[in-house]
This record gives sequence, C-alpha cells and structure tokens, in this order.
Amino acid sequence: MNRILSLFLVIFLVSGCSFLNSSSQGYENVISQVNAIKRGDFEEAISYFDINQEDTAQVNHLLKGLPDLQKTIIDNFGNDFELSFVKSDKTYTFSTSDKQESVVEPLKIKIQINSDTHFGIIEATINENNNKIQYINLLNYKKEIPSYLYLYMAALIAIGVATLNIRAIIHIKKSNLKRKWLRILGVLVFNVPAITYTALGHISLNVSFQILLGIGFSANGIDETFITFGIPLGSIIAFIKVKNDK
Repeated sequence: MNRILSLFLVIFLVSGCSFLNSSSQGYENVISQVNAIKRGDFEEAISYFDINQEDTAQVNHLLKGLPDLQKTIIDNFGNDFELSFVKSDKTYTFSTSDKQESVVEPLKIKIQINSDTHFGIIEATINENNNKIQYINLLNYKKEIPSYLYLYMAALIAIGVATLNIRAIIHIKKSNLKRKWLRILGVLVFNVPAITYTALGHISLNVSFQILLGIGFSANGIDETFITFGIPLGSIIAFIKVKNDK
C-alpha cells in the first residue's frame, strides 16, 4: 500500500512539474509571438508555431493569415497594449468503456491583452513535447476595464467574515462548552448562503457552503477575478451558545 502511495505521489509530482514547465515555456512563446505579430515580423512569429518550417504551403498559409490577426489586435487595443498571464489548464477525460477512449486535451493558455480602457483574451494551445504553439486566437471578447471600488468593498466584507469566524473559534476554545471540536467545525462549515462579487460588477447568491473561514477569491485576469464570502451562521450560533453558557 505504501509503495502504491509513493508511486502515485511521484507520478503526481512529475506530471505537476511538467505541466508548470510547459505552461511557463508556452506562455513565453505566446508573448514573443504576439509581440512579433504586433511588429509585423511574421516570419519570426511563424517560428513559434508547431509546424514543419520547411512545409512551404503551410508557412505561406500562415503568412497570409497573420496580418489579419495583427489588424484585429491593433484595431481593438492599439499598439501600446499589455499582455499578462491569466491561467493554463489541461483537461483529462477518462472512460472505462471499451467503445469510448480516454481523451487528453492539449494544454491551453489564456493571456489577457489590454489597453488603457479595454481588455480581451488571447487563447493558445501548446504542444507539450516542444512547448510550441498549435493554435492561437483572439477571442471575440472586448470589455471595458472596470472600477475596482466595489470589489474592494466586497473584500473588506470578506475580511470581516473571516475575522468573525476566527473570533468565534477563540471564544469556543475558551468556553466551557462540550464537544468544542464539533462547534468549531460548524463555524468552519456553516457559512451559507455564499455571495460572490466579480470584478466586472456581477453579483450572485448561491445556496452553498463556503467552508474554512467563509471566504474565497480568484485573481485570474479581470474576467475571472472575484470575491466570495458566506453568511457566518456558524459563528452567530456559536456566539449565542457561548453567551448562554456564561
């Protein structure tokens, strides 16, 4: 059993390191290619593609298409745009059926492109064997860069929820209540419903448990930046129990 766990851990670490390396190298190649496209250096841009560079027909086909991508990027974001990493992901689909094969999707990298006022997303697929680009596309996605004022306010509320939960745990540990571990677990789990506010100004209410300290967040580009906090019902109940016990 220990050998199986050790083997699984080694495989997990090796695959994780490979994923991080491919993501890093692929990201650098995409950044270099987009900058080459911006400059109009299409021959350099083609060198980052996962193709046979001696295949004249394929090279010529790309040389005809890249100017259109250059025009689209510049028309939407100008010449002084900035590029930043959003995320990379890889999808595995496993099947136990003999009729359906397991599928491993190519590594996908998303990069945010933004001007002073608007932002969009560039998506690329990467060949992990050589970290070169199989496909690159500027998604049909252009939005105005939002103000972060309300997001900061949501973050302050989330900090308040986490602080309340921490204080509730401290009060439980100092109290004379029985089964303290169960009450602490309630504080960590019963943060419901969960409220999510995104950087783009969308707000949602989910009847789900926001575990641990009752908060969550993401900062993967503007379109995937959000703050989530749960209503700390567990802490409220704990404070009432502690007060009644006294």
